[in-house]
Amino acid sequence: MSNENHFFEQHFAAIVTAIVTLIAALAATYVSYTQIEVAKLNKDKEIALSRSIDEAKRELDSLKAMRSWKMDLANFMAKHRKEIFSNDKNADQIKKIMLVTFPPNITSNVFGSLIKIDADEGGKEFWESAFKAAGKLQGPKAKLFIESDFPDDIIDLIADTIAEGDTSYDYGDQTIPKGLTGGDVRYFRVEDKEIALDAKEGFEAIACGSGYRLFLKLIPMLDSADRAPAGTIEVWLSSSAIHGKVNPDDC
Repeated sequence: MSNENHFFEQHFAAIVTAIVTLIAALAATYVSYTQIEVAKLNKDKEIALSRSIDEAKRELDSLKAMRSWKMDLANFMAKHRKEIFSNDKNADQIKKIMLVTFPPNITSNVFGSLIKIDADEGGKEFWESAFKAAGKLQGPKAKLFIESDFPDDIIDLIADTIAEGDTSYDYGDQTIPKGLTGGDVRYFRVEDKEIALDAKEGFEAIACGSGYRLFLKLIPMLDSADRAPAGTIEVWLSSSAIHGKVNPDDC
């Protein structure tokens, strides 16, 4: 025991120095860690604040743009009020100009109001058609690519069916050569997966109604978001996606 006491007394200063150094090192480490965490917290707050500011700016810009569009549309309608209520070819041309020039969420509100204002049966029917067209522009859109030897009876049924749905399809001059696809539905944003799934199930049901067992793959192309605007999908129809016949009564 005395030897231990003697060792402790002899090296007391060194031991104390070592302890103090260790404590200082731990303290420095703690301070450094704290500074890093505070810096991270401040950075997170800075990012969150920046996002909030950007979001608020986007909303403000959107409101300004919407107000500007409404003013432009009001001026347009005031200038062409005679043609708008003529219910003839001039009115039809004005309707088309409004549809391609102004945002559909604005024109749909206007057409909805005109349905009530233009109480004449022909006028009401005319503006209901315009209102439906504007609604189509607001909804999801799909590009339809059809293989050259895809069964015509399914295509005919598709043409009759999709006109009544919520998704606007572009299927003019979209014939593709055989072998480009095995039959699939492609979406480019996570939020559009549901639209793509609905399209897949819808086309498979249409084919079943024509007596064909059609299977379309669902393909996410999330690395190609620039290829299509939000709410847009692509449907690629191939005869190789048809797996035999089926009784339409079983669909």
